[in-house]
Amino acid sequence: MTYRLDQAFALERRSESVLHRGECDPAWNIGGQFINGGYLQGINAQAVGQVIDTSLDHLAVSTVFSAQVTPGPFDIEVDVAKVGRRISSATARIVQDGVARVTSLVTLGRLPETLGDTYVEQPMPDVPPIDECPDLSGEKGAPAMREAVDMRFVPGLGLERGMQPRNDLYCWVRFRDGRPLDTLGLVAFSDIGPPVAFAQGNFGWAPTLQMQVTTYCKPVGDVVLMRIYGSPYGSAPYGCEDVDLWDTSGTLVARGRQLAMPPQPKRDDRGKTGH
Repeated sequence: MTYRLDQAFALERRSESVLHRGECDPAWNIGGQFINGGYLQGINAQAVGQVIDTSLDHLAVSTVFSAQVTPGPFDIEVDVAKVGRRISSATARIVQDGVARVTSLVTLGRLPETLGDTYVEQPMPDVPPIDECPDLSGEKGAPAMREAVDMRFVPGLGLERGMQPRNDLYCWVRFRDGRPLDTLGLVAFSDIGPPVAFAQGNFGWAPTLQMQVTTYCKPVGDVVLMRIYGSPYGSAPYGCEDVDLWDTSGTLVARGRQLAMPPQPKRDDRGKTGH
């Protein structure tokens, strides 16, 4: 079976260092207006793995979104910086119409199966499991991404009518087709949730400017608990938002951080990148 994420990240090899994608999977093309940043960061990470070694884990990915990517075809140019015994790295650039639009520095290696007795400051919170959280994918106006991803807010800790403003959100996330988790999936999930500004009643398109994801061990199972937190969207021109991801063993398997603009007024910005 070929899972939808792997189909969405499938790349045609054009040369030793250039790969091609005919179009973005519509599930990550939000409202026909912009492409999810986790998809673009993930496909860059996939390209680096394909060029260097597909068996390696994605230890860290840092991405700059410098220009919009439209839903049409694009190339990914990979510049290998190092291939080592423990660590390998490369830069991947999404190039569309001759313009470099999204650039990622990707570090590959091999992660442990568990963290053992490693001290983790943020333990997994005690929340209801995913199957006890409401599935809102069938609601009117649900994003197309819900076709590929099952995202469920934790009652009392998610987006709810009449909620009091808060600085964090909790949700469970998994692929609807049962795709097991790996570090590529964690990279894709890092930007899949709504901006924390939504929890403060501030809605709109929140363009991501720069994003980084680090992973700590191989994830267990097919679902992660995500905490999206920060207080970045007051009068500041830019905001910093963090995302923690725990697997079903209770292990903090990844963390993301992004610099973003506060939600923007609705307008016709077709092809934009962001949440």
